[in-house]
Amino acid sequence: MSEAKSPLASASSMWRHANCHGNRILERSLRDRGLLGHEDTTPEATIGTRIHASLEGMPEDLELTEEDVKDRCESLDEECRKAFNQGKPDWTQYEARYDWWEEPNPDIKFFTGKPDRIHFYQGNRYALDINFKTGRKGSPESHLNLQLRTEIVLIWRHYRCEWIGGAIVEPLVSSKPEIVIYDESALREAEREILEIVDKTEWDSSRKAGGWCIHCPCRAFCPEAKQLALHEPLYIFTKGLPRGEEGAEVLAKIEVAKAILDKMHDAYKNIVQTELNSIPGWHISDSTSVRFIKDIPRAEDIAAKKLDIGIHDLVKTTLPIGKLEARVAEATGLKGKALKAKIKDLFELVIGTTEKAGSLERIPKRLL
Repeated sequence: MSEAKSPLASASSMWRHANCHGNRILERSLRDRGLLGHEDTTPEATIGTRIHASLEGMPEDLELTEEDVKDRCESLDEECRKAFNQGKPDWTQYEARYDWWEEPNPDIKFFTGKPDRIHFYQGNRYALDINFKTGRKGSPESHLNLQLRTEIVLIWRHYRCEWIGGAIVEPLVSSKPEIVIYDESALREAEREILEIVDKTEWDSSRKAGGWCIHCPCRAFCPEAKQLALHEPLYIFTKGLPRGEEGAEVLAKIEVAKAILDKMHDAYKNIVQTELNSIPGWHISDSTSVRFIKDIPRAEDIAAKKLDIGIHDLVKTTLPIGKLEARVAEATGLKGKALKAKIKDLFELVIGTTEKAGSLERIPKRLL
């Protein structure tokens, strides 16, 4: 299997590959037909990317809450190194890409992974793989985590360490990461397991929907995912909802269904935008202009000098127009047109506008 033929199986998707073998065949088909483009980035994913970049040592302007998550990641990383009990690492590697290839041709690749951080000891004799998770949704424990296991196999493939440790560090979920240790026997078994999973994704087209659908790029088009999201009855009696373990399973299905429905909604928005009259009764609303403060330091200076008020407490990484207006109204006693005129007079040079894209919505009946 070459990378040109199919996107490589990845460590981050190995849980999905293991439970839904046909997802890669479906993804390849959808990409060949031009139905899959760039995956939209959620605000949570953007925050996670910034924190990961900061953990890698890149300069990032983090908010206080994000800085706290980063610091807790570093603290838990230190705890993992102490528990690994190998002293100070000889060297540490950040965000390196590794591929598993077919011998003897390294151009024929099977799967890939990008560990967040690897500590190496006694040269390359031992290694500790640290996988950071910055969200609030818990991951499978280290000894069950297929992403971590795949990364460890890739590290072993390249360095042939005697044994390798690994840990999932997720500070918003747990303050005590589990460290798993793979000796040579466990490493060989893990390698066989990952290769068997990847091999099945090349010929087994069967699909199964589940928790692994949340980040699947095919979820808007997959019949099994749509069935999971849409097959429940329209009327639900809340008093009859299950509790306990059964209730937890229902909530997990709801979580997956929401992710699938959100992606289907995004796909339909694209259809309505690009295919005229394709969905009767629906359209994309007009774009709107949104105001924002384009020079926060200067806005703070104006507020202090012209109104003798502070607005620093309103600022995180942005300064909302509405909060600025409320603070000026409180200081001046103005409202309505008089307040708008005052805002324009003082802050016109530091206020910018941007266009907010229209949204998918029903066409009002009066327009039909």
